[in-house]
Amino acid sequence: MAGHVRYTALLDGCVLYPLAMTDALMSLATAGLYAAKWTARIESEWMAALEVKRPDLKGRLQGGWGQVVGVRS
Repeated sequence: MAGHVRYTALLDGCVLYPLAMTDALMSLATAGLYAAKWTARIESEWMAALEVKRPDLKGRLQGGWGQVVGVRS
């Protein structure tokens, strides 16, 4: 993301999964309209929800989308 954004949003697990919502929100964040943030706990929450629907992914989602520094971006 180029430049500085004015707004920051903490995204909860219920908007990080399902993926259609995630795609829309991350597209807006990538466009620089806001900074998307989430915690490691929130990331674990959406991964667990996905693993319920897709048991074949169990244990394969670790590693995350960002660096853990309290809040992910």
